[in-house]
Amino acid sequence: LDGGSTWEDIQPNYVHVDQHEMVISHHNQDLYVCNDGGLYHYSENQNWVDISKGIVTGQIYQLGQSPHNPNHTLTGYQDNGTMEFDGVYWRRRGGGDGFECAYDHTTPDWRYGSIYYGDTYRTTPEVVNEKIAGLDVLGIDEEGAWNTPYFISRADSTANTMFIGLKNVWRSTNIKEANKDDIIWEKISNNLSSNTANLVELEQCISNKNILYASKDNRKLFRTNNALSDSVIWTNLSLNLPVAQVTVNAIETSPLDSNLLWIGYNKNVYRSSNQGSSWTNITLNFPDIVINSVVMDTTNAGAEALYIGTDMGVYYKDTT
Repeated sequence: LDGGSTWEDIQPNYVHVDQHEMVISHHNQDLYVCNDGGLYHYSENQNWVDISKGIVTGQIYQLGQSPHNPNHTLTGYQDNGTMEFDGVYWRRRGGGDGFECAYDHTTPDWRYGSIYYGDTYRTTPEVVNEKIAGLDVLGIDEEGAWNTPYFISRADSTANTMFIGLKNVWRSTNIKEANKDDIIWEKISNNLSSNTANLVELEQCISNKNILYASKDNRKLFRTNNALSDSVIWTNLSLNLPVAQVTVNAIETSPLDSNLLWIGYNKNVYRSSNQGSSWTNITLNFPDIVINSVVMDTTNAGAEALYIGTDMGVYYKDTT
């Protein structure tokens, strides 16, 4: 009110953070702002009103499909937390930036969510958003990428095993321990090219759960064929990659053949028939856009049916 000589904080804690635009109306001199949470109106310079209702937008980092109910889905949103769709309504399940999220594949009322740098939480019938992984949590001494990968191993019929990719790959085989402090994390890699580069993708082979692929943000790709054993051995596949100074940010495997895998590599899709020892470019007429994800339709695996996710939409390819 005095030309910038002094300032007053007029943002209460219920107005969303990360402001992007501010406009004063020529009609009533009220202030309008847009942020990562939507649109807000500062009515008569006194009260903030959320006017975002009906604006269905959000940047989704990751999603987790329920194996128990096809209508239930978890989603991790940029700056809008973790939400769950129950078939009718969207319900908030966590705050901050939402990232990887997953359901327990054996118990419908167990789920997992995460925020930045690898902080991972579990929700059970007894607890809500209990932190079970992250820097300085249960012996873990490193953080991960902004969008840290993790998954619950389908090799474990009790859904008690989780892998998480930080600077290294970590594994817990008792993630459902009733007392959180009894959960044990084991670092099953060390210095995969660097102990400073972050892992950006972890993929367990669908047809052989002992095979695990790990991609790092320094253009390195690794494979282990004994991910479930006590002494895990890693193979560096980086020199076998096509020539490009980019990160492998999508990996998919086959439910029929443990030798097959596909990667999204910058703007191309590559196929390997020998666990990453060599690659064939199968991009063909795909648009000139970066690939974010590659997912196989396991009901049509014989035709190698693939869905390719990008910022511009989802594309489909098979061998027919």
